[in-house]
Amino acid sequence: MTRLPIRKILLAGIFCAAATVLGIFENSLPVLNAVPGGKIGLANAVCMLVLYIYGAKYALSVSIVRAFLVSFILGGANVLPYSLSGAVLSMAVMACFYCNENFSPVGICILGAFFNNTAQILTACVMLGNTAPLCCFTYLAPVSLICGGAVGILANRLLKYKNIILKEDKR
Repeated sequence: MTRLPIRKILLAGIFCAAATVLGIFENSLPVLNAVPGGKIGLANAVCMLVLYIYGAKYALSVSIVRAFLVSFILGGANVLPYSLSGAVLSMAVMACFYCNENFSPVGICILGAFFNNTAQILTACVMLGNTAPLCCFTYLAPVSLICGGAVGILANRLLKYKNIILKEDKR
């Protein structure tokens, strides 16, 4: 069994807390309340930072913890399947494209936003037992392009601090 350094565990907790706070904060914003299912996805900027610093396993862990915490703090167990499916699929896709040097953090975040919406819509289809939620793709696809791009720009800015965190981690 490998032991994790205390600093890595501490940073994972801080990243989980930051992603959770951003998830709760964006839920209070009235910006996308007019678009059912539309969210900015600010927590994904934190998850992208974790992906670039510690890799896919840690980023997926932060995404899953955030999904659980935000779901239970704001909506209860009934929203957990949507949040969890979106978090897992979007992070899996982002991790796959992170390995491809042809994709920037902005492009990866756009893909993550699109697949987050895809997972949540498919989860709704399964839970409702019909395909009616598929009509949401018509307006959620452009929303994921815009919001994913904005979050990607934010993630790009955060990635400037990657070396500071890594430098401290190597002490």
